Amino acid sequence: MTNSQEKGENMSTSSVSKDLQALETGNYLLDFLWELGVREIFGVPGDYVIHFNKVIEEHKIRFINTTTENSAGYMADTYARFKGLGVACTTYGVGMVMANSIAQAYVESSPVVIISGSASEEEFQRAPCIHHYVEDSYTTQLEVFKPITVDQAVLNDPKTAAEDIHRVLNNCLLHKRPVYIELPRNMVDIDLIPHQYEKAKEKESNPKQLKQALDAVYKILSKSQNPVFWLGHDITRYQLSDLATSLAEQFQIPICSTVTGKTCVDETHPLYAGVYQGKVCDERIRNFVESSDCLLSIGALWSDVNTGMFTAQLDHLEQIRISAREIQIGKEKYDDIYFVDLLQAIQNAKWSFNFQVQYPRLDHNAIKSYQASPNSPSKTASTLSCIQKYLSDEHIICCDIGDCLFASTELVLSQNSYISSSYFGTLGFAVPAAIATQLCYPEKRAIAMVGDGSFQMTATELSTAVRFNLDPIIIVLNNHGYGTERPLIEGEYNDIWNWNYAQLPSLFGKGKGVRVETETAFEDALKLALSTRGEFFLIEVELEQLDLSGPLQRLSTASAKIV
Repeated sequence: MTNSQEKGENMSTSSVSKDLQALETGNYLLDFLWELGVREIFGVPGDYVIHFNKVIEEHKIRFINTTTENSAGYMADTYARFKGLGVACTTYGVGMVMANSIAQAYVESSPVVIISGSASEEEFQRAPCIHHYVEDSYTTQLEVFKPITVDQAVLNDPKTAAEDIHRVLNNCLLHKRPVYIELPRNMVDIDLIPHQYEKAKEKESNPKQLKQALDAVYKILSKSQNPVFWLGHDITRYQLSDLATSLAEQFQIPICSTVTGKTCVDETHPLYAGVYQGKVCDERIRNFVESSDCLLSIGALWSDVNTGMFTAQLDHLEQIRISAREIQIGKEKYDDIYFVDLLQAIQNAKWSFNFQVQYPRLDHNAIKSYQASPNSPSKTASTLSCIQKYLSDEHIICCDIGDCLFASTELVLSQNSYISSSYFGTLGFAVPAAIATQLCYPEKRAIAMVGDGSFQMTATELSTAVRFNLDPIIIVLNNHGYGTERPLIEGEYNDIWNWNYAQLPSLFGKGKGVRVETETAFEDALKLALSTRGEFFLIEVELEQLDLSGPLQRLSTASAKIV
């Protein structure tokens, strides 16, 4: 998928009408979301929001009702990452279970709108002990969501409701983080007072500081012999893939990505070397990055996972850090610059750099050369190698936390074809993510990779796939428990009850399921799954409990020193 395609499909506030037709608060909100590009809203109905649910049903936007609120949050997060804005809808109080998925969206910079129904303030004043509410508190849910959203609004005043809607959604799009909208049920049909929409502007860069920063970048690069790009998830969130690739080509600087930034550029590009993750990544990549003399960290989050549990040895390098969170060039920080302006200024500079850096080039013939062994039992490594062999631009990997995540860092994928919860690390993300991915791109095929422990948390969402005629491929890596935890501290708490995973299609009344134990059996099942459309296809891969991929073995060694 090219970056220009992304821009065409993502939401844009530039086309929003100045005067929306509907005046009823509920329809006004939906019309505004529609004009921002929202076509689906994910959620679970409830009495405080059910009237708004009916308004959605009668609107052009489709309501995708999920089996849990948390799954609705995961789906809205996925939708936001691919389409630019996602919406989750819930009832009051019990809907706070969605806080986990919204916290994930917050830390991973995903623009999600939470719409929650509520009782009216008058109802609460008459009888403060009402269901779904914490006794004697009308604002509990608002206070819960405040720390994990960048803006909030309670639409309880027709005079200010439209202005509140505009402000909150502007901030969601501007900051690429969740916002919270509370809609009392008595306000759904109340006419609000129209308010002219004005798109929020990006931060304006201080021209003097921008020039100083540009000069500082030039000074560092002019002394460098073997610089390297380390790209993060801001590249995807701010639609900068083309710009990042152009900079690499312009100066012939090799590219590595963070885990959270995986597929922010096309990984088949000749300048792409792989995911750098400290001592967790391949030794050739680690040696290459750490022997560089200049690290250009663009859009990267310096988290424990991205740095291999802080095993990254980068302090000795000249560093240029440019992201939505910070701009630091050498030892100087620049607080009055919009980071995209600096990247564009670098692109437009007439610098004559043409670095000839030696880096570990990917062997694309070897990547696709996997051959299954008929009698060899399934292993995580061989399973991922087989998946790599059959991947094309039509596939999107949705990865859960666990060994599937760490093993998948070594897959070579096309641009914007990978999604995971690699920073927040919440179990149960992949299956809801695959369902939302199929809604975003019905012509493509979502492939969810999920461990058995994660799968048990959100497996019920396969019924959502059935109901809406979606056909993701679900690969359950069954290592009989929490395999990521076993190398740290083993105990019975790492065990879970073993399901007959491949039999789940009979429970849902649709879908196909296959259980495999050998490499050849998995390859046959994967080829069948890829050729089958119209219903979900589940492949249960039987693994030994202590079967670990190379990256997870290295991560376990690094993590054991912390635990």
